[in-house]
Amino acid sequence: MSRSPLARLGPVAIAAALAITTCFAASPAQAGQAQLAPARAAAAPGTITGQLTTADGLAVGSAWVGVYAADSWDVVAGATTDADGRYTVDVPAADYKIQFYAGSTEQWAHQERTHEDADAIRVVAGETTTVDDQLLAAGTLTGRLLDATGEPVPYVSVIAEDVATELWTYLRTDETGRFAGELFPGTYVVRFAVEGAEQWAHQARSRDEAARITITAGQSAEVNDTLLPTGSLTGRLTTADGTPTEAVTVRLHAGGVSVASVSVDSDGTFAFPHVFAGEYKVSFLLDSGAEQWAHGKLTEDDAAAITVAAGRQTIVNEMLIKAGAIQGRFVDRRGQGIPGVWVDVGTQADSSPFGTTTDDDGYYRVSDVPPGSYLISFTDERTGRRQYAYGKETAAAADRISVPNTGGTVTVDDTLLAGAELRVTPQDASSGTPIRNFCTILTGAARAYRCTDGTELVFTDVPPGQYRATVFPQDEDTLHLQSSIAATAVLDQSVAVPVPVTLGGAIEAVVTDARTGASIADACAVARQPADGMIADGDDRRCSDAQGRLRTKALAPGTYNLFVFAPAGSGLGHQWVGSKGGTGSQPSARRISVRAGTVAGAPPVRLDPAGTITGTATLASTGQPVTGGSVSHTSWGLSGPSGEQLIEETGRYTITGLGPYEWPLYFVAHGAPSQWSGGTGNRFLARKVKVVAGGATTYSPALRPGAVLRGTVTLRGGAVDDGRLVAYNAVTGDPLGFADSGPDGSYRMSLVGAQTIKIRYLVSDQDRQLDGWYDGATDKAHAKRVAIPAAGAKTLDLKIP
Repeated sequence: MSRSPLARLGPVAIAAALAITTCFAASPAQAGQAQLAPARAAAAPGTITGQLTTADGLAVGSAWVGVYAADSWDVVAGATTDADGRYTVDVPAADYKIQFYAGSTEQWAHQERTHEDADAIRVVAGETTTVDDQLLAAGTLTGRLLDATGEPVPYVSVIAEDVATELWTYLRTDETGRFAGELFPGTYVVRFAVEGAEQWAHQARSRDEAARITITAGQSAEVNDTLLPTGSLTGRLTTADGTPTEAVTVRLHAGGVSVASVSVDSDGTFAFPHVFAGEYKVSFLLDSGAEQWAHGKLTEDDAAAITVAAGRQTIVNEMLIKAGAIQGRFVDRRGQGIPGVWVDVGTQADSSPFGTTTDDDGYYRVSDVPPGSYLISFTDERTGRRQYAYGKETAAAADRISVPNTGGTVTVDDTLLAGAELRVTPQDASSGTPIRNFCTILTGAARAYRCTDGTELVFTDVPPGQYRATVFPQDEDTLHLQSSIAATAVLDQSVAVPVPVTLGGAIEAVVTDARTGASIADACAVARQPADGMIADGDDRRCSDAQGRLRTKALAPGTYNLFVFAPAGSGLGHQWVGSKGGTGSQPSARRISVRAGTVAGAPPVRLDPAGTITGTATLASTGQPVTGGSVSHTSWGLSGPSGEQLIEETGRYTITGLGPYEWPLYFVAHGAPSQWSGGTGNRFLARKVKVVAGGATTYSPALRPGAVLRGTVTLRGGAVDDGRLVAYNAVTGDPLGFADSGPDGSYRMSLVGAQTIKIRYLVSDQDRQLDGWYDGATDKAHAKRVAIPAAGAKTLDLKIP
C-alpha cells in the first residue's frame, strides 16, 4: 500500500505546516502515523537542491518534494518544483530521504518506489547537496463509474493497488463519474470506495474476485464499471427530548463487520446513498465511546436486523437512550486522592467501553453512560494493581453499579485496598556492590515497570502474593546482565528484594568496506549462540560509530557468532562474521568466546558489495506458483524475521541486501509448511544459494507439502481453548510451525518432514499465562524431542500439568 504519510497528516495540516497548497493522498491504513519532526534549532542548516525531469529530460513542474528523516516517517520539510522542475529547501544537517509526488505517482530518490528502498541523502551543515531525479516510466488508468440505473457516481475514491508491491494509488471520480491518473507498470486491482457498496472492478465484491488490470509504460488502460444493484439507507438521529444531535458516527454492519460509516449532519440526518441489497445492523457511536444500536439497544446481538432492498430507500430513525454519568473519587487509605488511576466502566470484566483517568485530586467523571448495570474498576498505573468497586480484588466479588433509565449521575467513591511493599535492590553477584541506574519489571499478582538512576526501586501498595522481579541496567555500556528473582509480597509489610546481578561480557568489532578499507558507520550487529540463528526485527542491535567501531550488548559468558547488518543504502551486504571474511551460513561463522568482565575482539568485519536472489516459488504438489508469503535469511520467531521480503501472488520474490556468499533461505508460503531452501526443517542441511556481488541469482524452489501434527491440548483434564503451540527444530532451534487450539482443545500444525522438533506451549489459565515445554520441561534444552514423519499425519496429545 502507499507509504506516503502526507495524507496521514491531512491536506490542511500539511499546508499549514509546510506552507504548501497542493493536496496529496495516501493509504488510509497508514493514516495518522506521521508527524512533523521537531525543529532542531541547534543544528546548523544545509541545503538540498535539484531538478525533477521526465525520462525524456523534460522538466516536471508543480511536483511535491518531501524531505523525510532517513530512519523514520518524520516530515522535516517540503517544497514544490518550479516551471523548470527545480526545487531548493534548507534543512538541519542530518540524513534524509527525498520523495517526489507528480500527479498521482509517488517515487523516492533515486527512482525507488518506497521510503524503505530510497537512498539516504547526507546533508552537511553549510553545504549544498544536489538530488536530481527522473520520473519512472508510467502508464495511464482511465475509466468511469456508473450506478445500476446508468447515472454517474461522483466524488468517490478509486484505489488502484499494485498486486506485487501492495502500494496504493488514489484517484477520484469527477461529477461525471470519470477518473484518470498515472500508474507505474504492473498488475493492479481497482477498488471503488463507495460508502456501503464498496466493490472491485469488474462488479466484484472482494479483492480475490477482482479483475487484474495490466498497466504498461506509455500506454493507457480503461476500466469502466457499474455498481451492482443497490438501495439506500437514510435516517435521523435525535436526543431523548426530540432535538437533533450531531458529533455522532453512524456505522453500517454486515456479518459482524463494520462496512461503512458516515457522520450525522447538524440537523441529525444521515445517509448511505449506495448500499448493496442485504441484511444489516446500524449503530450510533458517540464521542464519549458509547455505542447504541437500532432500535434502542445496547449490544449488537440485541440490535434490530435492517433489510435493504435494491432500488428502494430504507429509513432508520433513532432516538438516543437517555444517558447518565458515573463520577467519584479514588483515594488512598489516608484519604488523599490518587492521580492518574485508570477507571474502567463496563458491563463485564473484559468489556469496558467507557474509561477515564483520575485528576490530580483523584476525581473522575464518565459521561454518556446508557442505563444498565456496570462493573467499575480502578487500575493504579504505578503498580498495575486493579481493584473493583467497592474495595474488591476480583470482578466476581465486585458490586454492580446501576445507571437508571431516568439518567442522572451516580457517585462511586472507592479507597485503595491495603497492600504490600517490595524494595528492589540489585547487587553485583560477586562483590555485593549496589548497582545504580536500572529498571525493574514486576510480574505476578500485579504488573509494574519502573526505572531509577538510584540503587533502589520501591513498589508500594502492591497486592500480596508471588512475584518475579526482573532487573536490567539502563547503561548500554555496562557488562551486567538482566537478572531476575522470585519474591513474596506480604500484606502491610515491607519486603527487601536483593537481586544478584551477574557480570557478563561483550564482543567488539571494527567494520570497514572490503573494497576501500574505509570505516563504515551505522553497521549494526547482534550476537547469537551457535544453536540459535533467529534474528528478529525487534532485536537489541548495537551499531558502529563514525570510526566503524561497535560493541554488542552485555552477553552471558559462552560462545557466540556475530551477525552484522550493512547500513541501508550503502550497497553493501549483510554477513555472518567469519575468520577471514563474511559468510552466509552460521555454522561457517567464527566462534567467539565471551568471558565475564571482558570484551572479546571479533575478527575484522569487511563488508562486501550486496547482491540479489530472485525467483518463483511453486508448490511441489501441484507445480503451481504459491499465491503469497515471505522469504528471509532467518526464521520466524514470536516476532517477524529480519530482512523479510514478500512473495507476490504470482510466486515471484526478490531478496536484497545479502553479502556475496552462500545463504540458506527460509520460506513461509501459502499452501506449504514453513521450510528452508531444499525442503528441510534443519537450517544446517538447507540448500545454500550463492549471491553474486552486484548481480542477481535465480532460485525457484518447489516447496514440499510435508506432514501434519495433530492432537488435543488439555490442562488438568480440561480442554484448552486459548493456547498456542510453537514447534522448534530440535537441532537448530529455529521455530518452524505454529498452531492455536480450537474450542475443543484440538490443534493441527503443518510441518515439513522429516525432522525432529521440540514443542513450546503458551496457554491461558484464568488470569495466568502458562509457558512451558513438552513434556513438562521448563526450557528448550530439556524438552522432549518429537519425530515428524516425511509425510502423512502424527497424533500427539499434550497434557499440561
